[in-house]
Amino acid sequence: MAIVANPPNGADMRFRAAGLENPTIEVARGALVKIQFVNGDSDSAHGWLLLNPMVRIGNIIHGPRAFAGAFALLGDPTSAGQPVTKITFRATQTGTYRYECPVPGHAAMGMQGAFVVRS
Repeated sequence: MAIVANPPNGADMRFRAAGLENPTIEVARGALVKIQFVNGDSDSAHGWLLLNPMVRIGNIIHGPRAFAGAFALLGDPTSAGQPVTKITFRATQTGTYRYECPVPGHAAMGMQGAFVVRS
């Protein structure tokens, strides 16, 4: 799947996947998840981090990383184009997790969503 942070012609401080903003992403337990992550923002770094929700800090729930490899951080676009990377991890345990942009303040501004691993 492709996930674009701050997509061109999209809402500010959102992720877009399959044409949807901050969609709930569902996968089966044991699935090998492959994400092509793109920073579509013209002037800011962004990332994608999958967390196991545990602690509330203000309006945001934070916790440890959910699965090894479920993280990416991309810098600003350059004259060569928008940064792209691949994220690959195995969804080994069922539950509802949260994805967010780990750049300070971005999750609170709307860069977050749910990631569900079903049995």
